[in-house]
Amino acid sequence: MDNNRSCCCGALPPVWWWLLTLLGLPLLYFMMINARQGDIETDLAARSAAGLKVAGMNWAKVSLTGRGRDVLLEGVAASEAERDKAIKLAQGIYGVRDVQSLINVSARSATPAVPVPATASVQANAPAAPVMPVAPAAPVASTSPVAPVTPVAPATPPVVAVNKSEPVPAQVPPVATTKPVPSAEEKAVQNCQQQLNDAMKGKTILFETNKAVIRQDSVALLDSLVGIVSTCKSVIAGRGIQISGHTDNVGNDAYNQKLSEQRAGAVKNYFVQKGMDTALVNSVGYGESRPVASNDNEAGRSQNRRITFDINPE
Repeated sequence: MDNNRSCCCGALPPVWWWLLTLLGLPLLYFMMINARQGDIETDLAARSAAGLKVAGMNWAKVSLTGRGRDVLLEGVAASEAERDKAIKLAQGIYGVRDVQSLINVSARSATPAVPVPATASVQANAPAAPVMPVAPAAPVASTSPVAPVTPVAPATPPVVAVNKSEPVPAQVPPVATTKPVPSAEEKAVQNCQQQLNDAMKGKTILFETNKAVIRQDSVALLDSLVGIVSTCKSVIAGRGIQISGHTDNVGNDAYNQKLSEQRAGAVKNYFVQKGMDTALVNSVGYGESRPVASNDNEAGRSQNRRITFDINPE
């Protein structure tokens, strides 16, 4: 027996040692990548925040925790141009793969409506007022003889020429219009729809890139929507609710259509898992056919990638 051979090495054939080595290499690589992910996120977050600070955009908050090289921007911009500038700056940071925007635009940037002065209407065809005739002067009694007073003939009212070939428009009084008063049920539906709209205002349900997998940082938003639906259960019971998926125009039309359907279906499944009756919730995808902003820039494309919730009409 060879004294230089280890007891452990002698116990396993060389083939097994090769197999163990090949299996260990991927595990070692995975551990190295995970060990560096935190450093990469910290570095990208620091460089992105520094770039925004130099540009005078301290209001923009940068988040990369658990997102790899995908940057999430939050905050309140003074204008849409300021928001687009922050997104473009973050996209230019070396190492950033994608930028997701949850930036709201301050309501103070909206231009107030200028009131239009009312214009007085003039009726051109109003007839002239008739001239009242002057009554003759009464004779004055006197003891001395005087010359008789000649009575003054009454003035003749002017004659207004009327063109009989042109009809005089009839004066039709304006008809007062009143809006129908919504019923109690309609008010309840409007109230529930407004709650859903307010919950989604300035927010987006995030998915993995090019996938229908809901990100963990969107679970809190979905839970708040589930709570609203549960509160409005009696209203939705007779109507149902539609979950619609939308995408931007980047990529193939057929692919975007399918992706929007899959993402809307993923949100529907989440609602059903939380206890909502599957018969009351419907999901549909519209792809890139219903944009709400321009697809010419990232800010607009980010708004077009969305999920909407609508209570069905009766």
